[in-house]
Amino acid sequence: MGAKVDITGQRFGRLVAIEPTEKRYHGNIVWKCQCDCGKVYETFAGTLIRGHTKSCGCLWPKDLSGQRFGRLVVIEPTEKRLRECIVWKCQCDCGNTHEASGDGLIQGNIKSCGCSRKSDLTGQRFGRLVAIEPTNKKKNGSIVWKCQCDCGNMYEAAAMRLVQNRIESCGCVPNKHMIVLTGQRFGRLVAIEPLKKRRASYVIWKCQCDCGNIHEVSSSCLIQGHTKSCGCISKKSGNVDLTGKRFGMLVAIERTDKRRKGAYLVWKCQCDCGSVLDVPQINLLGGVTKSCGCFRKERGLDLTGQRFGLLTAIQPTERRWCSSVVWKCQCDCGSVKWVPRDNLVNGNTNSCGCLTESRHRRVDSPGTFIDLLEESTHLTGRRFGLLVAVQPTDKQRKGSIIWECQCDCGNSHRASRHDLLGGIAKSCGCLLKKNRRASVGVRHNSHALIESD
Repeated sequence: MGAKVDITGQRFGRLVAIEPTEKRYHGNIVWKCQCDCGKVYETFAGTLIRGHTKSCGCLWPKDLSGQRFGRLVVIEPTEKRLRECIVWKCQCDCGNTHEASGDGLIQGNIKSCGCSRKSDLTGQRFGRLVAIEPTNKKKNGSIVWKCQCDCGNMYEAAAMRLVQNRIESCGCVPNKHMIVLTGQRFGRLVAIEPLKKRRASYVIWKCQCDCGNIHEVSSSCLIQGHTKSCGCISKKSGNVDLTGKRFGMLVAIERTDKRRKGAYLVWKCQCDCGSVLDVPQINLLGGVTKSCGCFRKERGLDLTGQRFGLLTAIQPTERRWCSSVVWKCQCDCGSVKWVPRDNLVNGNTNSCGCLTESRHRRVDSPGTFIDLLEESTHLTGRRFGLLVAVQPTDKQRKGSIIWECQCDCGNSHRASRHDLLGGIAKSCGCLLKKNRRASVGVRHNSHALIESD
């Protein structure tokens, strides 16, 4: 096991670590702590060191009694806790009693006992829409209401979208949340006006193409550049003459009557090896197909005598593994191993397995890699990012020894030798969580700046 981190007497916010307990949480030691309010609280070292836990829960506002949060009025605290936050007893305007956590009230996530979702919207106005009656339909768990627009049209909208002011008309007036694209150009298309149609909640725009056709496109396809014409560009590309043109080892001879997936033209091509084959035009232009397959077959076909790590290819066998030829190889430790050609060429197999064994058999013959094998097992004390290798375990992962490591945050972590040396494992995961929280903070700040603008 990894070395224990002693935090006795250290202060973390309002908590002071007293002593470790016998309890474990996901392999981490649970510490007994003293809070400044007088309570004794238990938590594990990782949350203390990373700053996730700073009190027993008393750090939140002590008294919310009498305060209003939406339709809720706080009455008194309870003995319950939710994620270290006090759970408060609240009175809703509808008359029901409801319990809610302090952070949920303060952050605005809880504003009622749930009655607002079931409230009657009949006769209420939302922009140009007036709710008439509920329907039997539901959208994302919200009741769909039949509404009357000031223009005279009937429109159905979800109650949640009405209450949140996300819909203000039947579409006759652009919504304030809708991006106006009128007059903007996207490739060969010019946006004219929005339509009442929707596709996956995106507004459908009526567009004019340079060829004269009218085309309907969703706003997401226009903004992201997925649609740049009414389709006239793809039709013209089918008239491209590739006769005599070279694509790698292929030369286009003539166009056939075949179609790939019912749309793409297929060309008859001549390979430099003499073979004739049919290739889709999109594969030729995109550089996907450059030969009849002979180039791939000839490349590295004979591996006799070639060295791959500690292995030397001797001769091919009649065996196949996923259509790859299995080669008989000689390892520097003296063992014979059969390895697929793809594993040798791609560097997936470098030895008979002796390179990853904890104990290696010494070979007295000259030219062996005994020193390399011995040095490869000694990672004790070496640092890899935030991890320090402590000792190897008896377990292996894909032929690589699993090492017990100690992270700077205090957690114990296990990682394979391959991941440590390859730079894949650099922490117990705390570094990834920290970066994720930072990115979330930047994203929230960017949203705040956009709303302020």
